[in-house]
Amino acid sequence: MIVLKKREKELEECLKETDISIMLSQIQPHFLYNSLSTIRELCREDPEKAQKALEEFSAFLRGNMESLRSKVPVPFSREMEHVKHYLHLEQIRFGDDLHVEYDIQEDDFFLPTLTIQPIVENAVKYGVGNKEEGGTVWIESHREGKQIIIIVRDDGIGFDVDEFEHIPIQKDGRTHIGLSNVKHRIEKMVNGTMTIHSRKETGTVVKITLNAER
Repeated sequence: MIVLKKREKELEECLKETDISIMLSQIQPHFLYNSLSTIRELCREDPEKAQKALEEFSAFLRGNMESLRSKVPVPFSREMEHVKHYLHLEQIRFGDDLHVEYDIQEDDFFLPTLTIQPIVENAVKYGVGNKEEGGTVWIESHREGKQIIIIVRDDGIGFDVDEFEHIPIQKDGRTHIGLSNVKHRIEKMVNGTMTIHSRKETGTVVKITLNAER
């Protein structure tokens, strides 16, 4: 029995390390390079805007580092602060091609750290970012009885959800593993669910459902 418990603890620690490794992979080099390139251009064209972008960039990196140290669910409001830093930087880069709309009716709850940001990043990079005329990302949260509902949707190019289950390789060598990890942590840490609905050339909707009475 003692050996079994020791083995279970070792497996639990291994899973934590795996989660951290996957979360670290979400700090994508392409985003860092793009952000720094944008800031460099702004230094020449609009120093005041460059300073604001640098502040957002620093806050984003700090948020990522703090998230990696958190092993318990965090307030939704804290998660959204991190998401907004990310989106502000992307809006500076994409300009009028990226619109963001918020409808946050409920924020008094907890969820695994780095839950929303990978979903939003997926919407920007693989959805709206691949659409010639750009598009919009919507983020909303509300309560339905004893449940908290979070929805992230976009009107980008969409993808085949059946392929998502097999974690398809993208052109840049990356996969949708970020979404797979989010789904896994939501189920494991807060007993919630995550569903994805997408239609090519129409957009994607990611819905998270949490128990409001934990």
